[in-house]
Amino acid sequence: MKKLLLVLAALLVAACAHAPAQSAKEAGAKTERNFSPAHVKEVIVKGKTTQKEILAKIGTPNSVKRRSLGVTTGPAEVWNYWTAPPLNDVAKGGLQPVTSLAVVFDDNGVVQDYAAADSSVLIQ
Repeated sequence: MKKLLLVLAALLVAACAHAPAQSAKEAGAKTERNFSPAHVKEVIVKGKTTQKEILAKIGTPNSVKRRSLGVTTGPAEVWNYWTAPPLNDVAKGGLQPVTSLAVVFDDNGVVQDYAAADSSVLIQ
């Protein structure tokens, strides 16, 4: 039952994280998204890297959280990236690798902070 619920949750997350359509040129130019901590450390410079650069080097985020209307403090946007184990691996169970990245932007679209992590989940 737990596996079924995990698979259903993964499908729900995948359905909600639909990326915008890309032209054939863009799709051909993109490689697999890489937001491992080592790659992110090379790509992101706090106070310098822009949203446009993040999109070009890492890709479209899985989710975006924007500051509420009328609020003038705190981050303007937070972009979240994550991986999930393939469904075949979920069905097998065991320890599965996952990677996550959160990028915090200011009002000008420049990185204020970020956090990247490689971890794993135990699927029973």
